[in-house]
Amino acid sequence: MLAFLSENWATLLICLVLLVVVVLVVRKIVHDKKKGSCCSCGCQSCAHAGCCHAHSENAEHR
Repeated sequence: MLAFLSENWATLLICLVLLVVVVLVVRKIVHDKKKGSCCSCGCQSCAHAGCCHAHSENAEHR
């Protein structure tokens, strides 16, 4: 087992870093979805602007 780790430490480290990045990205997406945001771009030319922000706009008008 120790020989395997010493021979493949760089590959394991890169995989671990990539796994952490993927987990952080998924966490951010889930957090943004719960907050009501579905994208990070402007809504001027977005075809989904009505369904994306419909809930937050209705809540502001109440």
